[in-house]
Amino acid sequence: MASTYTARLKMEVMEAGANSGTWGNNTNDNLKVIDASVGGYLSKSVSGSANVTLTSANRDPDVETTNEAGNAIIDFNGTLSGNIYVFLPAIEREYILYNNTSGAYTLQVAPTGHAANNITLTQGAHTISYIQNGNSVKDLFASSLGNLSVLGTASVGGISTLTGNVAMSANATVGAKLTVTGDIIASANANVTTNVNVTGNISAHTTTSNVNVSSKTLTLDDDQIAYVKVNNAGKNALGARTLSTSAPSGGASGDIWYKYS
Repeated sequence: MASTYTARLKMEVMEAGANSGTWGNNTNDNLKVIDASVGGYLSKSVSGSANVTLTSANRDPDVETTNEAGNAIIDFNGTLSGNIYVFLPAIEREYILYNNTSGAYTLQVAPTGHAANNITLTQGAHTISYIQNGNSVKDLFASSLGNLSVLGTASVGGISTLTGNVAMSANATVGAKLTVTGDIIASANANVTTNVNVTGNISAHTTTSNVNVSSKTLTLDDDQIAYVKVNNAGKNALGARTLSTSAPSGGASGDIWYKYS
């Protein structure tokens, strides 16, 4: 009876008593396949504009050429001259993928035969993904994370959309649009260099906690400021800033007058 092969890793399942004299070599190949699936790294050039299909083969330890899809970590690199797809085997398994390409084009990953069920890999980014039911690629970081705790510095280079509360006990720097539909609670400094849209409350817990918006727009609904400390009253890039118990008077376009009691 001929050997069969596992659906996911393509390891050889040998019939009892078969492969006399080669059983050990076949078993070693199976072990190499397992090794690559756990920690194997592939640097794969996808230069140009043509779609790329990763190679796959039964019980094949050659994960550099004939069984590229057998690696756990795949680094896509090269210069793109058009939008491309990279096709993975249509089997259930997980990958760590890195879009290390250059060129102003997109790289999408999909199971072979299921181009519509793809994910787009952001250029310069890593992701953990898995193929669900052998026909759809899922990006773990795209929309399915639960609670996230950041103990160090969090830097966001793209758009951040948060539907719950944001509590910070360390500094946060956001260089792109931040949209929050819950509350922002800052017990450290929040420095924002672009627009902030908040439909909840902004609270600075101490007089040393600042919410700084540099030369951009802070949009608030009604009574959303629990406490705001304005540093360096005087001039900023948009005009004069005034803290007073009196009603606003005079001034020019771009001035800020904050009345408190």
